[in-house]
Amino acid sequence: MGGGGGGLKKFQNRKRYPTAILIGAQKCGTTTLKKFLNFHPSIVAASHEPQYFNKDANFEHSPNYQVYLDFMEPSLPNQITLEKTPYFALRNTPERVRNYEKFLGVKLKLILIVREPIHRAVSWFHHQLSDGTLDSGANITEWLLRKNASYIWGSKYGYHLNLWLKYFDRTQFLFLDGEKFTKDNPAIILRKVERFLQISNYFKDEDFGFTLDKPGFYCYLRQQNGCLLSRGKTSYPKRLTKSGFEILKKKLEPELRLFTELAQIKLNWTVGQGCQDFMFSHELTA
Repeated sequence: MGGGGGGLKKFQNRKRYPTAILIGAQKCGTTTLKKFLNFHPSIVAASHEPQYFNKDANFEHSPNYQVYLDFMEPSLPNQITLEKTPYFALRNTPERVRNYEKFLGVKLKLILIVREPIHRAVSWFHHQLSDGTLDSGANITEWLLRKNASYIWGSKYGYHLNLWLKYFDRTQFLFLDGEKFTKDNPAIILRKVERFLQISNYFKDEDFGFTLDKPGFYCYLRQQNGCLLSRGKTSYPKRLTKSGFEILKKKLEPELRLFTELAQIKLNWTVGQGCQDFMFSHELTA
């Protein structure tokens, strides 16, 4: 009997299509959120970003969702398969995700976490600076103010959500405050995800805390690998000019207003709040 039961469980443990997608926003805490969620016994997250719906090559002909499935980790029938790719600001992805939902025959759960939008853009700029995508001499103010700059494009939360809502009902989204997730005990946000996914309450406040090698960043204390390996003190060596900051603020304030109206949520921060650490107080070359 024991052998048969084990064999049945092994048969049931197989790759399954995700029914929950963490769609972004990029540089808003998605990697940390996915890592913590993956500790929940009812969630199995893909180990890498599939980046399936943003690649045109996957849609030149009829989409082969088996390619998407191959990215997933094996799960049991009572577990939720989740994947994380920042599709939120990527072209064509809302319609493609909607077509996948039709193929799946199950309403998707879409999780979106946002943070102060100028900070998000500055963080993405420095990420590309550190990985060599941008030259070390790149001027941050000039790059962020370029027409159609990808850094600001990703922070236009209202524009992008308006597009997603053409394909999905608002009730299919969970909107999370990335500023709260960064500063407060992560269990607060994680419990919201648990309720949204309709799974058991697993995360407790005491599960999270600081370690000596990661001061200031919450870790999941019940696991040895409960900290992000790359997390450390955030440093932004490039500085925005004051006039550049004001231009960005003027551009993004209407976007945040539209986003909160569409999402029907209230955020306890405004555009530009807390951005003093990467601003010049007067005009200098950034």
